[in-house]
Amino acid sequence: MAKEIVQAVGWRSPNRASDVALIHDLFMRIPVSEGGAPPGFNPKGGHTVRTDDLIYRFQKRHGLVADAVATPRRETFRLMQSLAGKLPPRRNDEGIQPARVLAVMTSKIVGHAYVKGYDGQSEAGGLHRIRGRFRVPLYELRVGIGEETLGDHFAVFHVLRFGVRYRDSVARNGGGFRQIFAMEGPPRGMHVLKRDRYLGGAWKLKGDFLIHPGPSFPHERGDDTPKGLNKLVGSIGCIQPTGPRGMEALDEFVRRASFSSLYDEGFFVDHDPKKPATERGAIADRRITEAGSFRCLVEPAARPPLLPLTDLTAIGGPPPIRG
Repeated sequence: MAKEIVQAVGWRSPNRASDVALIHDLFMRIPVSEGGAPPGFNPKGGHTVRTDDLIYRFQKRHGLVADAVATPRRETFRLMQSLAGKLPPRRNDEGIQPARVLAVMTSKIVGHAYVKGYDGQSEAGGLHRIRGRFRVPLYELRVGIGEETLGDHFAVFHVLRFGVRYRDSVARNGGGFRQIFAMEGPPRGMHVLKRDRYLGGAWKLKGDFLIHPGPSFPHERGDDTPKGLNKLVGSIGCIQPTGPRGMEALDEFVRRASFSSLYDEGFFVDHDPKKPATERGAIADRRITEAGSFRCLVEPAARPPLLPLTDLTAIGGPPPIRG
């Protein structure tokens, strides 16, 4: 890269591509405290109003004529060269740390949903063997900025927090209804979340317990045919956002809360804000995982009773509910 600009860069200037690239390179070498590019600046984006703004703020900081223009061999450009010195360029994402985001799994019931039993046996496509349909409560999950508590501003998601475990070995040995089925939920307490690949993207709480996608239409009862059961979700007591794109909405909220406007601007994605949202999301999730900045507080909640829709009277269960 040339060490001198040929023509002026900045407001109402020629802004030749090579000259703009040199100015951006200098701003990435100048310490932020001396007017260098702040975290999130995209040095490969070509001339924009942000280029002009950087030059203007640099000039104001150092008491120069603030015309938002860097001219060859003039004071602004010479001072930039001097301050940059021999320092290597900073990454455009340097210094960007995610904010602390807290998910609070409350005991507040907001409705109900229908689920299928789960026996822990994975099948092709990630589905699970089915043993009955049940009605369980929907709870309120609150997500916002915070470490141990949330303020007055937070997003609300409707989630499942209890699921039905089917114990196949007990059933084969002639066990009764309450022995064959058990309610399970996520472990209480505070958990640091890490991104997991399960079902295309989940957050791991502890052990096999996750925050992962729930049913898109949780109020559908389904039936005991394969088609009806496919509308439901295999549930082992993970936290499961419900509704169309429920998990996607949660993920996007966490990313934006973690990185504020920088997430949508895409400045921390390999210097290229035009990369797909899915790629931005993956990088954001990795940063959040590495920082340990996303946590989940699971508050106590009473385990709900087993309310089957499937006729399980043959093994000592109550008659199927109608609601």
